[in-house]
Amino acid sequence: ALVPDLFTTPGTVWDIGTIVGSADAMPTRIAVIETPTAEVWSGTNGHGVVVIDVAGGTTTRQTTAAGLPSGDVRDLAPGSRDPKLGAGYPVWAATAGGVARWDGSAWASWTTADGLPSNDVRAIDVANDGIVWVATAGGPASFDGSAWHAYGSADGTPPVDVMDVATTAWGVWFATTADGLLVLIPS
Repeated sequence: ALVPDLFTTPGTVWDIGTIVGSADAMPTRIAVIETPTAEVWSGTNGHGVVVIDVAGGTTTRQTTAAGLPSGDVRDLAPGSRDPKLGAGYPVWAATAGGVARWDGSAWASWTTADGLPSNDVRAIDVANDGIVWVATAGGPASFDGSAWHAYGSADGTPPVDVMDVATTAWGVWFATTADGLLVLIPS
């Protein structure tokens, strides 16, 4: 059931809101984003994605049966900000089984067979130029809209286990498990 416990901020006044809990088919949350269409997407630990239509008041779940490569959705990112890389693709997902992109009606997915360095994808971010960046157990990778590029020793990138990624004007930053921060600086 919905439990009054979460605060929202309409203007400057705090009102009691609601939490969607396990009784509402909302398992353990890992990641959460808001889309421009007033939906809140939450990646879960083993149960796919839960989509809450805030305006419509509905909650739906998408799992591997809907096309996700894994039910363990570790991170979510709003779709491409660059129209040449898929205007209308509202959500990218980093999962334990690869990367997935929701286009509004179906999931497309990519794995090591498509060029990812590992299917164990921990984090995802979309840069302002539309390039999708991922952090994986096998190192960093990027997607230019048509192909994945895994970064490794051939590019001068040390072999690292990457946990998180953030795109900035100063480069793409990766948090690694043992080697600190790795940054790829645009030339």
